[in-house]
Amino acid sequence: MVNRCCGFLCSEIKEMKKIGSESFKIVLAFVLTAGVFFAVWANFYSSGARQRQNLAIAQYFIDESIYPLIQQCKEFKNISASPYTGDGGCISISGLLKTKKEFRKLKDLVKKTNSPLLIRWRGVIVEEVLFNTEIKEKNSEQD
Repeated sequence: MVNRCCGFLCSEIKEMKKIGSESFKIVLAFVLTAGVFFAVWANFYSSGARQRQNLAIAQYFIDESIYPLIQQCKEFKNISASPYTGDGGCISISGLLKTKKEFRKLKDLVKKTNSPLLIRWRGVIVEEVLFNTEIKEKNSEQD
């Protein structure tokens, strides 16, 4: 079977196919290159990648440095440490302590570990402060 076409129109169609396929190859190469660059950036250099890396560092640091310190002292039995997604990945310490002195001791111990990440003191409640605040509130209500 012979492909029949009028001379002028047939040559125009062949030329368009040729130009179209070259343009398509160029656009495809550009899109694939841009996609590869974006994928590399997203996996290694974006803020989400930094956060994933910091969370892994935080978990390792907690397991190796902070938990052994907390377990050494009985007064820190209600304290926990965990990776925290805030600040691009940091260490969160929370729990319940009885006195301000215990809180200062805990802060000093954690400070000595030279953490590679920011430490967030989230929800560390000191009973002594709560008790004193409640007494002051009751006294002010009676006045």
